[in-house]
Amino acid sequence: MTRRIILPALGLGLLPFLALGQAPAKPPRATVITPAIRVKPAVPAKPIRTAPATTPQPAIATGQAITPPPAKAAKPETPQEKLHAALAAVKFDRTPDGILDAIDALTKKAKPQKEKAKAAAERFRLLANAGQWEKLGEHIRSLPFDGSEEKAYRHLVTALLRPPSTRPVAVPPIPGGAPVPPKPTSKPRPMLTQEDFVAILAFAPAGPSDADVAALGNLLRGVGQPNLSSLAKRLEAGIGRFGGDSPDGRKLAAQLLQPLAQKSLAMFALQFVPESDDDWALEMRAKLLTESWLSKPSPPNHNAAWQANEKLIATVKDDTRRLDGIRRGFTLIAKLPKDKADDWMSRQFREGGPGLKLIQLVQSDVQRNLRGTNFSARGENLRSLKQIVGALLAEAGGDLAKWRVPLTIAAEAWLIEAENTVSHFRPVVQRSNTMVYDPVYEQQRMLAQQKSSRYKPLQPAVLLEHAPGEAWLAALPESRRARAMAALAATLTKDKKIMQALDEIERLAKLNPELASLMANTFLTSWAQARNPNGGAKPRMPTSPCRCITHRGQAARRSPAPSKSATCGSSGKSSID
Repeated sequence: MTRRIILPALGLGLLPFLALGQAPAKPPRATVITPAIRVKPAVPAKPIRTAPATTPQPAIATGQAITPPPAKAAKPETPQEKLHAALAAVKFDRTPDGILDAIDALTKKAKPQKEKAKAAAERFRLLANAGQWEKLGEHIRSLPFDGSEEKAYRHLVTALLRPPSTRPVAVPPIPGGAPVPPKPTSKPRPMLTQEDFVAILAFAPAGPSDADVAALGNLLRGVGQPNLSSLAKRLEAGIGRFGGDSPDGRKLAAQLLQPLAQKSLAMFALQFVPESDDDWALEMRAKLLTESWLSKPSPPNHNAAWQANEKLIATVKDDTRRLDGIRRGFTLIAKLPKDKADDWMSRQFREGGPGLKLIQLVQSDVQRNLRGTNFSARGENLRSLKQIVGALLAEAGGDLAKWRVPLTIAAEAWLIEAENTVSHFRPVVQRSNTMVYDPVYEQQRMLAQQKSSRYKPLQPAVLLEHAPGEAWLAALPESRRARAMAALAATLTKDKKIMQALDEIERLAKLNPELASLMANTFLTSWAQARNPNGGAKPRMPTSPCRCITHRGQAARRSPAPSKSATCGSSGKSSID
């Protein structure tokens, strides 16, 4: 009995332990339900972004030069390098706010700084902004290292009038409905007076270079309208190393004044130029005397300018200055007798003469200034070009084979101006106030103004005045000659010289019949449109309506029945019917 009770109890006690050791039962297989309608497949997941594959670089062939990457500027290490770097990094502010801030900062006690280079550069900036030039000169001369004085002065005259870089000021948000404040339209300009410039000139270091003198000239322009008469008097007495009685000082004074000595102001710089055979003196004297003659074209002034220019051409050793003198001679020989002018031009194409260089310079000026606003200079270039070609033809005589290429290059320079005028010149006709508004005419007038302002063509009369002559055209290749004759005929048409244009087209027909036929058809079409009574516009219907249609009932009552011949239409029936 006891055994019968103990065995079931022992089995019930071991049952949990046996259950833990068994594997879990498998879940029943899910039943897949296929929908009756077709559904859109799910969008696949986006792929993981990976770095782009690098393109293999081509191998550098052996023997090919490898360009090293630009080396970074080394940081200044020595005290001299640190001082020079600090001086070159100074940014000036000569605006009214900058001047007043610097004066206020100089009245206060300066804060001590550990680095002497930064302290010297900061005082350099404040003295320049405040305009305390005497103290600034003493400060520059007291700089400890060799070359520091020249470094500081060069940076002063180069960067003093640069506008300061301003950062945009943060503007608070504007509430709705409030007026928007206007934005400033201009920035304050740096200030410098002529007295300031004289004070800066007084402490210039010894031996200023040509670049320093040029920078001083730009600084003098920053004054606004400098009084050269007053400045020349001060230079005659001597300002630092400029002017006075020494030859070097007078040379520096002449170099300083010469860029600003235009026309009647040339006499102020001319008094500092010696009558010597030095290249700089010969060139400057020829330039200033030519400017004096341009301001007052009298025979004595012309004679003095011509003699100085001829002496420059015959004596100067620098080829660039000689070519400048010859180009200046183009302006001067316009007032010489024709035989003298022709002889002077012919000399340029003799053995060893710079004639070909002249053609190169003038034609490059023509191409560079195409569509420029200086129309007088462009016309002067064409005049000089024709004058050079005339001298070349006179010197060459009948042997033109070796001069064909230079003559073709010269003709190309005239062609680009002529074709620009042919394509874009539109004569602007002033319309009378009594004329009725015409939309077609107004459109043509606006088109003419737009093309003339955008492409800036020369007047046809200027091109015809300096056009290639018969001898010049005969020396050109056949293709270039035909193109030049076509441009000449089109320019004559633009200038309304109809009969001459027809003669030119007739001559062109012997050389290129196809081109002449095309130009003749274009010319006749334009001629017919210009003489069309409708003015080139499409015919328009009359604006007043027909009485018999508009007032049908009244016309029928007031007038007898219209006959078959008295109709408004063309079908022979009355429009009333």
